[in-house]
Amino acid sequence: MTVEKGKPGEKPETVALPFYQVGEEVKPAAELDERLRGIIEPVAGREFRGKLEEAYPLPTMLEGGPKRLLLLGLGKAEELGLDEVRRAYGKAVQVSDEAGSKTLYAVPPNCFDQSDAVEAAAEGALLASYRFDVYKSERKEPVFEELRILVDDVETAARIVER
Repeated sequence: MTVEKGKPGEKPETVALPFYQVGEEVKPAAELDERLRGIIEPVAGREFRGKLEEAYPLPTMLEGGPKRLLLLGLGKAEELGLDEVRRAYGKAVQVSDEAGSKTLYAVPPNCFDQSDAVEAAAEGALLASYRFDVYKSERKEPVFEELRILVDDVETAARIVER
């Protein structure tokens, strides 16, 4: 796992973006640029409902942007806690592995202290990537290799890595 400075619209691989439910609406829990909003808008609240552990892969076809977005449901805003963040980012790792993605860029939700949100996302990803296959005769090698968490600034990234 790596923590780095960056924006979701700049990354070339799959980017996981968090969303939560407010009534019947689905709201982003991270800052998104206009290009990404334009791609997400047609499915947000329709095919993608933002339910806890819901993961909705969405191809982008953007020039100079991510190949695929992974919309992550955090559940209802009033019930949102760090455990829900862990569960959602764990689901993101599982879906990425199933889709054949080696690297997943993840944006932590902005409704918590960034350090806590990054820590919860990393814990969920680590727990989801664990495989106990000692007694299996046929072991499936995981495709997923790395989680890169995107933060706003270098100082925040350094502080989080020190934890």
